[in-house]
Amino acid sequence: MIAKYNNKSLAYGLPGILLQFGGKFLKESTSDPAMNVASSIIILLGFVLLLIGMIYYTKGKGRNPAWCLLAFLSIIGLIILACIKDKTRKRICPQCTDEVYDISFETCPKCGEFLPA
Repeated sequence: MIAKYNNKSLAYGLPGILLQFGGKFLKESTSDPAMNVASSIIILLGFVLLLIGMIYYTKGKGRNPAWCLLAFLSIIGLIILACIKDKTRKRICPQCTDEVYDISFETCPKCGEFLPA
């Protein structure tokens, strides 16, 4: 797992889940039409944050960001995503000793040296 993407996924995903639960609770606890609209907006905002968080999470696992569509399943999609295999693999550049995580790179993005397989 690539740490910088994992941190971003937590920063967006956790508030997204909390907003979804909070909006659902607010929607069920009131009958005021204005509060129903506000709670729907809160739920939608939570979904968008969860979607962004899942994009970063899939990138952190070395997967295609299209996997973030599991956000439509909310917490169930997050559980499924947590269970898929991590495809990232750290490679060390032989020339500059930089760590490269992206499996699509054939050369080091820092110095241009070919990376070992």
